[in-house]
Amino acid sequence: QVRNALIVFTVSGFWHGANWTFLAWGLLNGLYFVPLVLARGRGTGSAIVAQGRPFPSGTELRGMATT
Repeated sequence: QVRNALIVFTVSGFWHGANWTFLAWGLLNGLYFVPLVLARGRGTGSAIVAQGRPFPSGTELRGMATT
C-alpha cells in the first residue's frame, strides 16, 4: 500500500507538468501520506461519519469543518 501511494502521488506530480520539481512535489506529498497509510493498517483510521443516521452530529460537522 505504501508503494502504491508513492506511485500515485509521483504520477500526479508528473501530471502537473513534465518537470523534476513537479515529480519531487508529488513524491514529497506521497511521503507525507505514508504515515496515514501505515496508521490505517493498525486500525487507527477515521470512524465512519453518521453511521446509521441520515446526517452527522454537530460534533462531527465541526470536525469536518476544521480539518
